[in-house]
Amino acid sequence: MQQHRTIVRLILNRRLKEALKKIENQMNLGSTTELRNEHNQISTSYEYMLKYMAQGVQDPERQKLYNGLLRDALSLNERVRAVLLTSSSSRLYYLSRREELYERSLGYDEIQNVLASFNDDYAVASLMDYEQLEPVLKKREEANRQLFNKVWLNTQWHTEDVENIKNLLNAKTINATDKGLLISAITLSLMECFDEEKIKMLMNGYKNPTTEVNQRSLVGIAIIFQKYSDWLSFYPEIIAQIEFLNESDSFGEDLNRVYIQLLRSQDTKEIERKMKEEIFPEMMKVSSFEKFNFDDLEAADEEMKNWEEKLEDSDFGEKIKEMQELQMQGEDIYMSTFSHLKNYPFFKTFHHWFYPFDKYHSSIIKELGLSNEKSNPIMDIILESSIFCNSDKYSLCFMLQHIPQNQKEMMLSQLSEEQQARLEEEKKELSADALNPKFIANQYIHDLYRFYKLSDQRKDFEDFFDKKMNLHKVPLLKEVLYTSKHLTFLADFFLFKERYLEAIEVFRILIQEMELSSFLLYQKYGFACQREKRYQEAIEAYLKADLISPNSLWIYRNLALCYRRIQSYPEAIDYYKKVEEIQPQHKNTLYYIGVCLTNLERYDEALNYFFKLDLMDNDNPRTWRSIGWCSFLTYKIEQAERYYSRVLTRKPLMIDFLNAGHIAWASKNLDLAISRYKKALELSKDREVYIEKMNSDKKHLMKYGIPEEDIPLMIDLI
Repeated sequence: MQQHRTIVRLILNRRLKEALKKIENQMNLGSTTELRNEHNQISTSYEYMLKYMAQGVQDPERQKLYNGLLRDALSLNERVRAVLLTSSSSRLYYLSRREELYERSLGYDEIQNVLASFNDDYAVASLMDYEQLEPVLKKREEANRQLFNKVWLNTQWHTEDVENIKNLLNAKTINATDKGLLISAITLSLMECFDEEKIKMLMNGYKNPTTEVNQRSLVGIAIIFQKYSDWLSFYPEIIAQIEFLNESDSFGEDLNRVYIQLLRSQDTKEIERKMKEEIFPEMMKVSSFEKFNFDDLEAADEEMKNWEEKLEDSDFGEKIKEMQELQMQGEDIYMSTFSHLKNYPFFKTFHHWFYPFDKYHSSIIKELGLSNEKSNPIMDIILESSIFCNSDKYSLCFMLQHIPQNQKEMMLSQLSEEQQARLEEEKKELSADALNPKFIANQYIHDLYRFYKLSDQRKDFEDFFDKKMNLHKVPLLKEVLYTSKHLTFLADFFLFKERYLEAIEVFRILIQEMELSSFLLYQKYGFACQREKRYQEAIEAYLKADLISPNSLWIYRNLALCYRRIQSYPEAIDYYKKVEEIQPQHKNTLYYIGVCLTNLERYDEALNYFFKLDLMDNDNPRTWRSIGWCSFLTYKIEQAERYYSRVLTRKPLMIDFLNAGHIAWASKNLDLAISRYKKALELSKDREVYIEKMNSDKKHLMKYGIPEEDIPLMIDLI
């Protein structure tokens, strides 16, 4: 709602009187007695405050009272919007709020009793058949559904809500799965409607000993603080809690880690593209698997070794290594693989998208019978692996239900005792990884990404993955993330990801605001500027780097390049010659010295460099082109023709035919000139470009005695 956003801006800009008037107008469209009374109370308090101020009454608590009124107005505006949209909106959130009005829901105590008794109930029921087990599973899942909706659809917690949620999260008898789902409900509720108590609960959740809870809380903090970055300074209790958390170094480290992972998620589309256009096509080419004799396992092992050796030497092998590196960094490389496996009935239920993977879920036990059968180490490795997110593990289970049970057993029976023992060891290692906070946070972020990109209901929700993320700029987190350590890591991340504008922004903070100075810092900053074609800024950074640590070949080379880009050719030559002193046989350096000399019209000196290059490599069209052009400009017409004739035999460009045409015309060979000009026009595919280039070369043609008035005639002749 546009009016809601307008009111928020007014409050944040401390224009409270206007905001309250607009809230009143919104309330006239639909509200409750409770909200009207709250509006009257805020308005009356504000009027009295203004009245006392006008009377000159000194009140040391005035600013504190004013901030309290601003907070109350923000909260009221949120809840007025919720009331209006609940009665009219077709979005899932508000449809669910309407449905909840007619549903008999369990109380917090009942929900806690069901969840706390599940482990014991399951232990008893699992000794019987599935018919006895299913009600136990369904009872727990219904309690989770109701708890999720109870939290998600509640726009403002009261003291009773806060205490009940604390009890649920602190209860040792409740599974980590149930608690993790509860944290997701809190975060999603905050995405719809701001509530100070829920934010404080997420911060408390970060201190919870259950890894699933503290990591999901951490991700929630990052998302919610980004969304409400301008609001938080009005809430002293949130400020105090952040200060308390920041007393531990781990909070800043953990939050920065999650922030980087959220930024990584924005590269998932590019990784998807690479998987679809590069990896999968290469996989289709690898057909050697079809030739393996799997009946003879010993022979198959030998064939597999040979295949792996071939694979390592192939392009596909390189791409697989690249994907493995991305996976190690925490990138989401399985989005494209599982994007078509989200149509199972399980995903039609909204809160299932946020369910931590649970092999005790009825949909898993019913389809795969994981709890009632002999342990399958292959299956366990897949399901306990940290490389798949929770959502993808569910997809994988539903996909595997189509494999007949006898085939699954066959896979296991063909494994030797040694192989089974190795799988058991791997399973133990994976179990340890499964508790790693980094992996749990990454999996959860991947779960969220799949919901916002693949869910049938995704259009009903604001996709924060599509928004610019700059958590380090949130004022309340300045002491947490605005440190040289975290910002350096962030700048390096942006640089590595080729997000140069964002890298420049962070490097400037480090250099200008934090007054940091190092060779490496200026080198990286200069490179980011250079990649964004901010050559003058890059030069300034490189010169500072050179002052700190002189004689860097890399700095000299890039200074030369930047000076050349801004056409400061004398300075470019100076730095290219410094490079030449260190690497006298470096071909590119010699070439660009020649180019700079050409642009300074020092053609004979340029020719010396180009001839030196030609001696080093006498089969390079780029060198021939340069010699030919300088020869033309120094009236060595036969030499120019000789070198351009060579160029025209090697995939010539439009400019090659044009320049060769100039040489032919200057040599009075009109037929050859016309032929070459026609070819140049054909390659240009744009007559205007061709004409512009012809006109720009007038001065060179006229030096050969070609009348200026003949040049437009030649253009029309072509």
